[in-house]
Amino acid sequence: VRAGQVDLQKLFPKLYLKNRSKDSNRLDVFKNTSLFGNYFWNKNIELHVDLDRFVMYKDLSLVNLDLSAKLKDNKLRADIDTLFAGGKVDLALDADLDKDGRFWVNAGMDARGVVVGDILDEIDIKNLLSDLPTDAEVYVQANGRDLSELMQTVTGPVKVYSVGPGYAYADVVAYMYGTDFL
Repeated sequence: VRAGQVDLQKLFPKLYLKNRSKDSNRLDVFKNTSLFGNYFWNKNIELHVDLDRFVMYKDLSLVNLDLSAKLKDNKLRADIDTLFAGGKVDLALDADLDKDGRFWVNAGMDARGVVVGDILDEIDIKNLLSDLPTDAEVYVQANGRDLSELMQTVTGPVKVYSVGPGYAYADVVAYMYGTDFL
C-alpha cells in the first residue's frame, strides 16, 4: 500500500465525534477497539505500508511512515520507521496470537529528537511548553483482545529524557506550582 496522506478523522468522522466526552473533553476514540485476533487465527498475511503522512488527531502526524508486518503460523512481526514531531522513531513488535483472539505482545521503541513542543502544537495545546527535544526507549509486554485490554496490561521499562532545552510558559508553571508560589 502506498499513499500520500491518510487522515483518520476524515476517514472515520463519526467515530471521532461519537467518542468525544463532553464533560472531560477527552478523546476515547480507540477505547474497546477490537484487535480482530479471531479473524487472523491461522491466517498468513504480509503487508507493507508506505505513507507520506498519517494524521492521527488534529495535526498530530507520522511522516514518511514505513510499516512492514508479517503474520505466519499465528506469530506476528511488525516494524515501523517514521518521523514524529521532528524526531525519528523506530518500533519493533513481536506477538503471538492464541485461538481466543488474544495477542501476546513484546514491543520495543527507540525515539530520538522528538520535540514535546511540536506535539503540543500539533494537538493545538498552547502556552505550556515549547521546544524540549526528547529521546525515549521503551520495551514493553502486553496482551489483549482489544486496545483497552492491551493498554491495561502494559508492563516494562519506559525511559523518556530531555536531550535539549525547552521553555515552560507561565500556564504550566501555574499548573505545577499554583499561582501563589512566590
